[in-house]
Amino acid sequence: MMIKFLHKNKHNLEKWIVGLLFFVMIFYPAFSSYVIILFILTLIVNHKLSLRYQSTIGNYLLVIFYFLNLISFFWSENKSSAIFDLEIKFSLLLFPVIFSYLIYSKYSILSLMLTSFKISILIGTLLLLRSIFNYILFNQFLTYNDYTVNMHPTYFSMYFVLFISFLLFSKIRIKPFLHAFYFFVLTLNVLLSSSKAGIISLLFIILIYFVKKYKLKSILYSLLLLFGLYILLYKTNYLLFISDRIRTSQEIVLNFLHHKKLRLESNSIRLYAWKASINIIKENYLLGVGIGDVHTCLNNYFINQRLDELSQKNINAHNTFLQIWLGIGVLGLIIFMWYLIHLIFEAYKHKIYSIVVFLISISLFIFTTESVLETQAGTIFLGLVFSLINKYLYYDL
Repeated sequence: MMIKFLHKNKHNLEKWIVGLLFFVMIFYPAFSSYVIILFILTLIVNHKLSLRYQSTIGNYLLVIFYFLNLISFFWSENKSSAIFDLEIKFSLLLFPVIFSYLIYSKYSILSLMLTSFKISILIGTLLLLRSIFNYILFNQFLTYNDYTVNMHPTYFSMYFVLFISFLLFSKIRIKPFLHAFYFFVLTLNVLLSSSKAGIISLLFIILIYFVKKYKLKSILYSLLLLFGLYILLYKTNYLLFISDRIRTSQEIVLNFLHHKKLRLESNSIRLYAWKASINIIKENYLLGVGIGDVHTCLNNYFINQRLDELSQKNINAHNTFLQIWLGIGVLGLIIFMWYLIHLIFEAYKHKIYSIVVFLISISLFIFTTESVLETQAGTIFLGLVFSLINKYLYYDL
């Protein structure tokens, strides 16, 4: 049966491999590189790569961004750390280059996205069933790290935020019942991942959808669905977990503003990391400290501030924009922000609102709370998705 499926889909096998990549990155991240190699080999075998380079501003910007990271290697003192960082970010070079030679129609890109969307529904359903099974046995839903298996909750929520944007704003024909079911699965996965940035992104997307749609019936249906989710989460004590996280955030922020020493948890670590990053950037704003020395500089700052426990954690800036500026300087930050603004502007110009809303939401709420380009979960996803978006917009230019 598998052979029959492969034979039937051999000319479109790459779209299933991309779906497999999403599956592997959540459940078996160590195998991600092998799936990417399989994806490239499949493109070659199916003659989906041409010899003609299709240049776009987006491709150039992302390639330039990677080479700025490469150049900063030479003034990094910690060469091994710099090499490791370049390996992590390699997807930001690989995917734009591969997609520049890709022979794909707009329909093929949409088909690939739709297949990945279906895989996300499968993943979300499996995780929900796993959590429900745990609730039946132990009277508690799995949440946060326990729910997202082998992935940080914020990165996990970023994946599902993409497909929620795709569901709400793309003009795909789905039966009303299935539309509601898909929205329920995707939304519940973001909520159970318990990422504050992910939940805020979700609420932002729903708000924009209401504003754009502005139909009473649609709003009532959505409110009814959200009310149902509220009752479900209340009955399973999930809301107590979230309210505890919110209260902790308020406590940490207030203590930080009053210059009190903070107990170490996710919120306080971010606040300390942002303060440290800003102070280091003030002295290295032009070229940065080099991608290999970011952790060293942060750790030294924490030691000087008598925050030894933080220095031992070897944390990053917990902010994508600060991390870039800290590592490769102001030019790197400008190039990356130019790239984001370029994609948002082109998507808005051609009324592709799913892309606009997704990019704005992750830029405002996820990039500002996580150094997304410091892990493969972030760089593989963004390298692939950004390159797909750029390729799709290319046909409208």
